[in-house]
Amino acid sequence: MKKKKVFIDTFYFQYALSGIGTYINELVLGLEKFGSSNIEYVYSHKLSNKKNYINSKFKFIRLLFHLKYFFWKQVLLPIKLIIIKPDILVCPDYIMPFLNFNSKEICVIHDSFFWDYPQNYNKYWGYYFRFFIKICLKKKTTILTTSETSKKNLTKYFFNEILFLYQSFKPNINNKNFKLSNYNIIKNRYILHVGSFDKRKKIITLVKAFYKLKSSKMDFNFKLVIAGKNKVNGNIEVLTEILEFIKKNKLEEDVVITDYLSDTELMGLYSNALLYVFPSSDEGFGIPVLESFSNNLPVICSDIPIFREIGLDSVSFFSLENIDELTYSIFELMHSKIKRDILINNGKNRLKNFSRKTFVKGFESIIFQKIFN
Repeated sequence: MKKKKVFIDTFYFQYALSGIGTYINELVLGLEKFGSSNIEYVYSHKLSNKKNYINSKFKFIRLLFHLKYFFWKQVLLPIKLIIIKPDILVCPDYIMPFLNFNSKEICVIHDSFFWDYPQNYNKYWGYYFRFFIKICLKKKTTILTTSETSKKNLTKYFFNEILFLYQSFKPNINNKNFKLSNYNIIKNRYILHVGSFDKRKKIITLVKAFYKLKSSKMDFNFKLVIAGKNKVNGNIEVLTEILEFIKKNKLEEDVVITDYLSDTELMGLYSNALLYVFPSSDEGFGIPVLESFSNNLPVICSDIPIFREIGLDSVSFFSLENIDELTYSIFELMHSKIKRDILINNGKNRLKNFSRKTFVKGFESIIFQKIFN
């Protein structure tokens, strides 16, 4: 049987700090190890070093990136497709090329945030992005997303076939050079959150709960570590609110904000924390939940559909933006090793559903379905 050719657009990996970058990384590495010998995979770009253009503080640099991205997606990629002639084109970054003459298409749309929360994005950039996503999707393009929750949300905006497939996560990396002293923290004496300073992340809820614990009469010798890109598309509104709260309540020595960190540094923080808190109002998937599980870290999540789907009985839930409930949940896990151990063990078992091999086999099942449909 002649090999089928699948072209995967990996251009965005170089620029995505997390999210899409993790998805592309896991897909490519997984296919290289577990991919079918009956499929020839062609990647547009190697998994090279990151270039932080998307979140540059300079509008001009961000604009240059979007022009470069547009030129790649709508000019260079169609030319490559004419030359390579793949059976299937996979774009893991929301946007397909407008011109594609022969290949069947799979477009990975990770979530519905561009449509659900347009106010969270620059007015003109958001319109531009939503416009090109819609106009470049053909009727026969299959949309692939990362969870059943995201699939349900996307059906409000698209009439294409929509499938969901759980992705895998970056395995734990032993960082021998990691030093807690670089962040002025002590092993098992800090709470961790990892993620960008996006409005929907509701990080301020966590900071306020931390302050409530800190200002209580009990002995509370813990810190809060928030690791993630401070500026989101150049926006520092969320960061500013948090910094003002920290200053007002004299938490400068207790809350550590790191900005963007490498994977090895993040794994060092995961492996030494006491617990992880995820207070978001919405997520497309929630990779940090799995990364916490892989580092034997108990997790507290806001009670939203995606965390119920991914976490099941492996996380502790609190009502969204309920500071009192989150305060109690943190206090409870801090003082109960038994409850922490139960969550850790449940997390280990839940993690088996998100391996690279499972991700690849599910992906190839969709590929073969698309080829022979």
